[in-house]
Amino acid sequence: MSRIRPEVAAALAAGSLHELRNLLAVTASALFLAKKNDDPEHRAKQMDRAERNVRAAQDLVQRLFDVARGGELEADPVAARRLIDDGLAGVAVPDEAVIDIDVVPAELEIAVDPVLFPPVIANLVQNAVQATEGRGTVRLTARSDGSSATVVVEDNGPGLEEARLWSGETTKEGGAGLGLLLVKALVEAHRGAVRYERLAPGSRFVITLPARSPLTQ
Repeated sequence: MSRIRPEVAAALAAGSLHELRNLLAVTASALFLAKKNDDPEHRAKQMDRAERNVRAAQDLVQRLFDVARGGELEADPVAARRLIDDGLAGVAVPDEAVIDIDVVPAELEIAVDPVLFPPVIANLVQNAVQATEGRGTVRLTARSDGSSATVVVEDNGPGLEEARLWSGETTKEGGAGLGLLLVKALVEAHRGAVRYERLAPGSRFVITLPARSPLTQ
């Protein structure tokens, strides 16, 4: 386990309000879609999505209470695919968007907090969906060399202004500008690192973390 530094805890507190707002928005959207559609399978899918996000919000609040009381991050091996799926559950992905996931090996595990790490995925994917106006491709990959894992989120949008990436500012109407600050704080709290790469076209965020893969032990 890893104790959270005070400055990181402050960033987590601010960024988590942003994350809770996102979870509530996606939950409300799922409930709305379930209410307006008469297809039982579609309604069940949306209700499951809403329930999953309510649980995620409850878990996030509880973990924040733990951190506020001087608690430590959990660092148990978690399946990389589960982390990605949990993160995607907190994002409203339009039907026109393409989400491409590639985890190698398929059994790859990463030593992270299972509650506090999925918001990293959620915020990066949400930014990518917004950058591509909901009609582009978002690619998520996870790899391991045995001692560390690399998680990459990239899109084919217009790219981001690097000078303002970690400033907390936003050019989006109604945006809090805290998503990337939360990403950075959470990754660093896990003793990892995150960097941005400008593509032509697109954006790529590369996260490096401690890893544990069953195939390399």
